[in-house]
Amino acid sequence: MISLVFGALGGLMALVLPATTYWAAVYVGASTPVLVNSLVRKGRDLARQEMRSRPGPDRRYSPADSYLRGL
Repeated sequence: MISLVFGALGGLMALVLPATTYWAAVYVGASTPVLVNSLVRKGRDLARQEMRSRPGPDRRYSPADSYLRGL
């Protein structure tokens, strides 16, 4: 499901941004999911660092984190 959302977002960005060639549109469409993934991963890493400072049991990756790490 998330892959479909990423694909739709990449296609939308390829249509919205003014691409001078077809290769530029392909590049924008392919790089949009990578950009979104890296932004989300950095935000979740910062949140995880804050949680590590709190006492408690070791936490495992959530399904969302596992998906983001796998991309």
